[in-house]
Amino acid sequence: MANQQWVTLVNSGSPRASGAGTTLSASATTATISPTQAQALTADVATVNPDGQPLGWQVGMLIRVSARGFVNTGGTTSNLSWLLTANKGNSNSYQTLATTTTLALGVGSVTGLQWELDALIRCTAVNTQASAVGACSTQGSVKLPMAVPGAPVALGTGNAIILPMPNISGETSLATVDTSVVTGIGLRATLSAAFGAVACTQWLVEALD
Repeated sequence: MANQQWVTLVNSGSPRASGAGTTLSASATTATISPTQAQALTADVATVNPDGQPLGWQVGMLIRVSARGFVNTGGTTSNLSWLLTANKGNSNSYQTLATTTTLALGVGSVTGLQWELDALIRCTAVNTQASAVGACSTQGSVKLPMAVPGAPVALGTGNAIILPMPNISGETSLATVDTSVVTGIGLRATLSAAFGAVACTQWLVEALD
């Protein structure tokens, strides 16, 4: 019977391994919101080593991603989406592992609406002589309340939004992962207009055996 023998942070040597990232605020762009190395927004704190190295890519490797943060609305509607990325060479070369559909941030003054993300990345192939690229599959979700909960919250009242990643049909497969180089694992977000904000306040990336 198979059993799990260990769990470890892929980035345990970093003092910023589980802390806050950089807030994306009032900017119509896509940016990294998970922690980065010395605030260099092109280098993720969480990294997977090349295949063949400790904590490196290997077929069957599972990477568990957990994140928490908050959302603010703005004076004009803006659409928000979250996306997990693989950063080739950990040097500003992003590939999307999985993404949510867009969430319409309504006009108003909602501040500090909490969200949480959970996802699993599976390595399904590594670079070989026969294949110059590896592959992985990713599936998860982002959950958040529809409004900042008041007090008391009525038991049985539906008040949550779930955004699957991907939106439909199981895992997202990415068949162009270069497992021969270090790969950053990051959380990025997109705002469609220069209104609203999204922040990542906790970030956890674990390798499972």
